[in-house]
Amino acid sequence: MPTIAISPNIQAFYGDQIELNALGNSSGVYTWAPPEFLSCVNCPNPIATPNNDFAYTVTFVDENGCVATATVNISYDPVIYVPNTFIPDGNETNDFFKAYGGNIKTMELMIFNRWGELIRTLTSLEDSWDGTYQGLPSPDGTYTWKLNYTDKHERKYQLTGHVTLLR
Repeated sequence: MPTIAISPNIQAFYGDQIELNALGNSSGVYTWAPPEFLSCVNCPNPIATPNNDFAYTVTFVDENGCVATATVNISYDPVIYVPNTFIPDGNETNDFFKAYGGNIKTMELMIFNRWGELIRTLTSLEDSWDGTYQGLPSPDGTYTWKLNYTDKHERKYQLTGHVTLLR
C-alpha cells in the first residue's frame, strides 16, 4: 500500500513562491490538482503562486498502480505583530515603534499618551514612530495603542495594547 508525506498547511504572504513537497514511500508518479498557479503538475516539488486561499491535492500512484492522496492548504490570513518596547536612543537598534506583518490592505495604528491624547497615527507597515511628539522627545513611559486593519477581502480587525518607551 503506498503512502505519501506532504508539506504541512502553509500560511503565506502575497507574492510568495511556495514550494510544495510530496514524498511517496516507493517509486511512482505524482499528479497535483488543480493545475492552476503550479510550476509543474507531474513533479514531487512544484512551486505554487496562487495569491489567494487555495488547496492542492497530490495523487501518488506507485509502480503497482496503487493510489495514495494528500492535500495541502495555502492560506493568506493577515499576520500582524506589534512589539511592546522600543528605545529611541539613536543607536540604530530598536529605535522606532511600528507594526510588522503581511497580507494587510489598510491599517491605522493610533498611539496615545497616558492622558489619552492621540500623539501619532501610523497608516502603513512601513510607517513608524520615533518617540517624539510635536518635535520633542516623549518621556519614558507606557503608551497605549489601538490598531484597526483590513485584509485583502475587506475583513476588519482591531487590536489594542501598550508599548513602553525607554530612553
